[in-house]
Amino acid sequence: MSSKRKAQEAFGTPQGSSVGCEHAKVPSSESEGEGSSSPSSATSTPAVQFSTYSTRSVLGSKDSGFCVRLSPDECVVAVGVYDLWLKTGVVTVNGAVIRPKSGPHRVYCPGTHALPRIVARGRDAIVVLDSCDNELEKLEPMSPIFHNLWKHWEAPGSFRLLDNARHDDLVRPLHTLEVDKPTEFALDKLSAPHARANGRPYRIMAVGAKSSGKSTFNRLLCNTLLSRNSVTKVQYLDLDPGQPEFGPPGIVSLVEITAPILGPPFTHPASAQPTKYKVLRSHAIAATSFKDDSAHYVACVHDLLRRASNKHPLVINTCGWLSGLGASVLVELCSLLKPTNVVLLEPIDAGLAAQLQEVATDGTIFERLSRQPRHASMRTPAEARNMQMMSYFHSRHVRANQEQRWSGKPLSAVRAWIVKYGGPDAGIQAVLSYGQAPSLEFLAEVLDGAIVALVTIDREHEAEAYNLPRDNTKDDHEDNAGGAASPTMPPLEQHLRRSPEGLPYLGSDHIGCSTPLHPTHSACIGLAIVRAIDPITKEIHLITPLPDRLLAPLATTRQPLALVRGSFDHPDWAYLEELQSKAHHLHEDGYYDDDYYSKDDLRRCKEELEDVKGRPWVSKAARAGIEGAVWRLRHPPMPAGGR
Repeated sequence: MSSKRKAQEAFGTPQGSSVGCEHAKVPSSESEGEGSSSPSSATSTPAVQFSTYSTRSVLGSKDSGFCVRLSPDECVVAVGVYDLWLKTGVVTVNGAVIRPKSGPHRVYCPGTHALPRIVARGRDAIVVLDSCDNELEKLEPMSPIFHNLWKHWEAPGSFRLLDNARHDDLVRPLHTLEVDKPTEFALDKLSAPHARANGRPYRIMAVGAKSSGKSTFNRLLCNTLLSRNSVTKVQYLDLDPGQPEFGPPGIVSLVEITAPILGPPFTHPASAQPTKYKVLRSHAIAATSFKDDSAHYVACVHDLLRRASNKHPLVINTCGWLSGLGASVLVELCSLLKPTNVVLLEPIDAGLAAQLQEVATDGTIFERLSRQPRHASMRTPAEARNMQMMSYFHSRHVRANQEQRWSGKPLSAVRAWIVKYGGPDAGIQAVLSYGQAPSLEFLAEVLDGAIVALVTIDREHEAEAYNLPRDNTKDDHEDNAGGAASPTMPPLEQHLRRSPEGLPYLGSDHIGCSTPLHPTHSACIGLAIVRAIDPITKEIHLITPLPDRLLAPLATTRQPLALVRGSFDHPDWAYLEELQSKAHHLHEDGYYDDDYYSKDDLRRCKEELEDVKGRPWVSKAARAGIEGAVWRLRHPPMPAGGR
């Protein structure tokens, strides 16, 4: 087999300095008035009213922000990112009740999602919107999926106030988050102080098809619960591996929430550190769907449920797959989770609703909510997953009271975590492949450049974690490269097969499926991209956002670690980040910015953009028209039966 170039080459040569990002500018008074439409917005787009405050209520408008007095039920809407302060009164935003002296609340309002409305409740409220550094803008130069999310780049400040849809400088199909009366009533009922069943808080499970508003409802519910004085924490059972709320796709998790959720999923990646959104435990499904192994998925849910506390409300986010296997698993989860409340979001099949009611406990209350209006989406589901994955890999460790931060470096400039997979000091015990697995001789090729899950193993229950058979013998076809198994070998070593590069592979046969890890004795701590595999030193280079403090004990045998590959979306965006970033800062007229690159850097940049033959999986395909050429991904060859 011909040798394949490594993923390290696809990422490009690591750079010594990160790609910078211009700080967000501050707003001017022109942003707040009743405003005239820009020439580009003077179209047939209907003038849907967003903000309803009067210009006479504006108390302050300067470079650093905006202050307005809202009468009851008046609202203000903006696109971008801002810090929300409240001087007097009470307002609601995304279902969260904001009161004075509660500190600033960072609100993310990208144009790809429904814009939140800041609404005064009960009496007049004085609201302050401050501009802030939009850390997520650092990702825009590296990927087109982050283009045109916020305000126009020439507009001052980090946000743009909108009186109506025509005030958007980028002429996008914007819409606001509208909550109808039945939904408001259901949220109030579920978050009432007496909302307890048999002495424990509610377990609330929302059920709905894709695009039914299930994720939005769950965010509103969490925010409404946290607004009650009696609730300090909400636990969130994130069971949708395709569209998770807090983690990267392919993961199911239990998350502890202590602050309102004021942005879409890619704006608040949770971590194991004590932050606003803390991951208590997570498991790798290694796919955006559980179709390949629903039994393992249910086992992971069962383990997460065991870790949930009965002292706090539990909000359960389920999948939007409501037919066939998806419906069967949902009914099984309803029986397992024993929710006190099930919210059915229309449209939903009558037969499925009847099955859920049949398996639910006698005290379970069912609520039905009508279908919400659907709006055109600016991103496909695959692009939304890529945004969430890219946000995860660029997220940076922050302390408990800090706002989330992101790195503006392409992943080619990120220092890799190097860990041994062979020898007495090996940090990686085994490599597993969920779903259809590749042949042993192709393992390194398939791993190279792929996303893998980092899974820690309970040392005291190692055999149970790997689901090893009770007799520690190997089949004839599973002999190690070094000879037959010895009765004195550790149980795991007797079942490992070594690839030509020495990778420790735990599989059922040469092209079969690996038995998944037992969720009771293992836990996923994060994801990584395999940057390179060194067969000489028996080391693997991983790119991961996990902090060094968490990685240090994993580099040796002090904490057993397994790598799990599966059907994660291929990280095409990662290979193109450096090229996209350079192209973003290199204009056709030859203009360049010294803050980003020197003249020599720009010369080399031009050469790289013209010739990408040295980069595996990346090719330049010419096309007709003024837009020129585009980059495409060349995927590595896969063995028969592999993925």
